[in-house]
Order: sequence, then structure tokens, then C-alpha cells
Amino acid sequence: MIQLPKELAKKHLQTSCCKGDVLFWKNFPIGITGRDSFFVLMTGCIDNQFLCARTTRKTYHYVGPTAKRLAHDIILIKRGETTIFPVDTVIDLTWMRRFTTEQLSKLLGSDIEKRGKLPDNIIKRVDVYVRAAVTISPRDIKLILGA
Repeated sequence: MIQLPKELAKKHLQTSCCKGDVLFWKNFPIGITGRDSFFVLMTGCIDNQFLCARTTRKTYHYVGPTAKRLAHDIILIKRGETTIFPVDTVIDLTWMRRFTTEQLSKLLGSDIEKRGKLPDNIIKRVDVYVRAAVTISPRDIKLILGA
């Protein structure tokens, strides 16, 4: 991959990334080591920040009692609903973070790349779940829904 100059990367993020875009982050710093992770942009660029939800292919973590307790905060994307996720994937609304354009621009083109955009029907489903979520602050719900 080609790493973009910082200012060009920052401008690119601000103008071309929007709600529903999926970013792949190689070796996202979580735990002792890094982990390859996908993030869904829940908002466009607001005040040089993006609100993002992490995804996981480990859907087995979201079955049984956990699934019932978190039913309003997890969105299951079935295999075949989008080409971005070739297997069943969960968008976990309990794991939301703000990433600044500064943070992302340093890694754009090297460790972070845009993998595509979720189809409109999935974005609408995300909005339905966001309205019902109990782990997202009212302020963030407004930002996500554009209200």
C-alpha cells in the first residue's frame, strides 16, 4: 500500500468518507498485540472526528444469554448481504469510539484502508438499532441519525 501525505490523507477523509463506509485497520492496537479489525463509520466527519463501531466475525460471542441482553445493541449482517463481509459479521454498538482525522490520516494507505460502503438497506437497519440502543448516549444517537 502507498501511504498518503498527512494533509492529503486528512482532506481525503474529510471529503470522501461518510456514514456507512467500512474501514479496515491492520493491527488495530487492542490487547497485548494488534488485531486486524473492521470499523463502520456511524457518522460523516464532524468536527474532524468520526464515530465508529467495531465489527467482529466472532458471532459465537453473541448467542445465548448475551444475545438476549444485547439484542438492541448488536446488528447481525448475514453472509451474502454485502460483499464487504464474506461471512456472518456483527456490528457491535457497545464498542463505539471516536477517531480523529489526525489519528486516521497518519495510517491511511498503510494500516487503514477503505473497503467500501454498506448497502442502503443495512444502513437503514443500523439506524433502527441505533434508535433502540441503550449503550449509546442521546447526543451520539442524534449525531448518528443526523437529527
